[in-house]
Amino acid sequence: ANVGQATRQWIGDMRGQGALPVFVLYNIPIRDCGSYSAGGASSADAYRNWISAISQGASGSKAVFILEPDALAGWDCLTEAQRNERASLLRYAIDTLSGPANHYVYLDAGNARWQSPETIAQRIRQIGAPRLQGVALNVSNFLTTAESRSYGQRLSSLTGGLHVVI
Repeated sequence: ANVGQATRQWIGDMRGQGALPVFVLYNIPIRDCGSYSAGGASSADAYRNWISAISQGASGSKAVFILEPDALAGWDCLTEAQRNERASLLRYAIDTLSGPANHYVYLDAGNARWQSPETIAQRIRQIGAPRLQGVALNVSNFLTTAESRSYGQRLSSLTGGLHVVI
């Protein structure tokens, strides 16, 4: 019911175990284009409020955020207006979450067999998020590390050296 309070609690629990808090945030509107993982926030404003609450709840603590599995690679089903809104929401999430010190934001870029590195690089440029630390690959898939690493190296070279986590 209170995602900011829950975030503070989870960070406390993780830090109590000596772990680095890593969150995979998955609530973008029109999530999974209504397919297997349909859902997400009911509106752009609801999503912004959710992101802001998480950022505030994590403020003062080191944390890593992996944003929105499939949101970037899977936006082919969206209309142009929906893609523009998604880009705006991802930019907002990146800027908001990376604002506090010690917050590191990675945008899920799908997997090595979904979209070409050139397509993902173009979509990252469309989002226009200079505070993005990197991209995450293979978040919800089962490809090999070698295949993901090769894809990630190509994607990194196309995006000015963005860091890649697998």
